[in-house]
Amino acid sequence: MEILVPSIPGGKATVTPYVVAHGADAFLAFIEKAFDADVYLRVPNPDGSIGHAEAKIGSSVLMTFDASPDWPPTPSFLSVYVDDVDATIDRAVSAGASIVTEVMESAITGDRGGRLRDPIGNVWWVQTHQRDVSPSEMQAAFGDHDELAKIRSAQVSFDTEMRSRRMTQPDAQPSPDPAFEAAYQAARKSFGEGGIPIGAALARDGVVIASGHNERVQNGDPIAHGEMAALRAAGRQKSYRDTTLYTTLAPCAMCTGTIIQFKIPRVVVGEARTFDGEFELLRSRGVEVVVLDDQRCVDMMRTFQEENPELWAEDIAE
Repeated sequence: MEILVPSIPGGKATVTPYVVAHGADAFLAFIEKAFDADVYLRVPNPDGSIGHAEAKIGSSVLMTFDASPDWPPTPSFLSVYVDDVDATIDRAVSAGASIVTEVMESAITGDRGGRLRDPIGNVWWVQTHQRDVSPSEMQAAFGDHDELAKIRSAQVSFDTEMRSRRMTQPDAQPSPDPAFEAAYQAARKSFGEGGIPIGAALARDGVVIASGHNERVQNGDPIAHGEMAALRAAGRQKSYRDTTLYTTLAPCAMCTGTIIQFKIPRVVVGEARTFDGEFELLRSRGVEVVVLDDQRCVDMMRTFQEENPELWAEDIAE
């Protein structure tokens, strides 16, 4: 008797995402924390990397494996429905994700959702379905000004995310220093908001006290440079003598004066190729200056300067 074999294996769907990951272990750890994924299969390669793995999120199966080190990034774009989008996004951020699109409610889809960028570069559209929308309601929503503004916000935030990838060289890796990475992420946030992409963070003993970014565009504040915003966010400190200030760009004269005034002993700078700052003055006052020459910071500032020459000239008073 002939045994009929199903055309689709048990648990799989007609289409199953297959994520090519530079760091499949990190990807699996992320989806376990963020989406309560059940990683039920791991097949290692002889070198210890993952040759194939499968995980279940809700009712869906997702597969992954480790990319060869010399392969270019191939990020995936994934849509997932969850019971509580706000709680899920909070868990995802705690697990290392970054916000791409803030959570919003849509009268067009009946969903509440937002976008995330996971630690290896995939983008997730995370949603909770709140109600079914009839065709007539959907048509009416497309004519609503507020709904169109939400669509535009989602489009702009995704465009900003993709443009930021254009600025990052394939070999540009995140900084191993979490304080500098906080400054860099603050700069990216400002860039995504249409502002000047300079971020900073104040740290003590390797622990970030606060971070901030240039707020000239966002708040109309001409002296809210990235360093100033981070110091303001940190609030009053009894002493700064045991702190390090991290900044994505060489400090200007104003920020240099503040560093000297508060006796901050050490400054870690992302790059000084697009603006050379006041290193000589800082060093003359005994401040240790470390320049990382981070390619991500260089690319981000060059793109901003090319696209916004007048705004950049305004910020540095040229």
